[in-house]
Amino acid sequence: MSVDKKLLKLVGIPSETGNEKRISDYLFQELKKIGLEVIKQEINSEQANIIGFLRNDKENLLILHAHMDTVGVTPELWEFNPYGELRNNNVYGLGACDVKGSIAVILESLEQINLKDLEYDLMVCFVVNEEIDGEGSKELVKEFKEEFKKYSNVLAIVCEPTELNICLGNKGSAFIKMEFKGKEGHASRPEEAINPLLKMSEFLKDLERIQEGIKKKYNNTMLGSPTITPTIIETNNKSPNKIPSRCYLTLDVRTIPCFEKELSDFLRNLERTYDCEISFVGKPAPSSFIEEDSEVIIKLNEVLRGIKESIKKTIKKSSTDAGFFTMIGIPTVIIGPGNEKKAHQVNECISIKELNEGVKFFKSLLNKKLFKGL
Repeated sequence: MSVDKKLLKLVGIPSETGNEKRISDYLFQELKKIGLEVIKQEINSEQANIIGFLRNDKENLLILHAHMDTVGVTPELWEFNPYGELRNNNVYGLGACDVKGSIAVILESLEQINLKDLEYDLMVCFVVNEEIDGEGSKELVKEFKEEFKKYSNVLAIVCEPTELNICLGNKGSAFIKMEFKGKEGHASRPEEAINPLLKMSEFLKDLERIQEGIKKKYNNTMLGSPTITPTIIETNNKSPNKIPSRCYLTLDVRTIPCFEKELSDFLRNLERTYDCEISFVGKPAPSSFIEEDSEVIIKLNEVLRGIKESIKKTIKKSSTDAGFFTMIGIPTVIIGPGNEKKAHQVNECISIKELNEGVKFFKSLLNKKLFKGL
């Protein structure tokens, strides 16, 4: 089965986050056919990561990682079949670019090489829940953290659509809810109440100054500085003539590694300064970064030279699962076929040319003496 037909099969299996069971069952069997030792790592009763091992009893480990889940879809908005259509040398479908194209490429590459010739152990991870909070990758790293320590070197490749450019990292994300308390009352007698919206307004007035302070203190040459963006304001009141007793401000916080280490202290200081209570909405996703002059990046450049005329070094401002690996000290690179501008879009697609280039890259990568000199 060609790589484009593999992808058509994958996008034909709906796998919106929380509904990955069918595709995980399918990929379990596909990795077994290739000859890997395959396990299901149960995340909950409905979701499981699929993990394939090639144990060559080597001292180094390569991890290939891609997520199985997709965002939701509104089929009537699509010109093409969101569950798979080949047209104009493109494969259309939900997840075709993000990142079922990468899964198809990995499967095809593994079929085309002699696994016994690999000079390292291999771990292929197809995970759940990336589009929500990365719980699949978080549990993967938690379970196998001690096993990773047995190797002299571990390298992770996290697949995202980068047009096969080398993505050095991504910002992390944390969604924060600030709760401001007051005393309710009639809006015609504000002197008898304590308006929590006025407390909130003090923080919002100061936010530009706070952001400037963060920018000066925390910076990464590629990732830039952390950002704090207000996104939702709510109160516990629906009456226009009543002062609420509570109001809530939700913030989208984008992080970089040095800021994440001090995030808890930063939030506690906000609580003291603005008389509020702060909690996380969902689970924070960690940032990831690898230096451009690292040996791993040099080797990836060598692999790509025979495939691409121009190789760019990029970063992602949105979060990925790469941070779960870098958090435990595993050098991690984000790379894969496809254009991220087509991800999460109506008529999402990837070209057959991009898929074939992806196969060429992963075959070269797998056959490369990746760990020599590390």
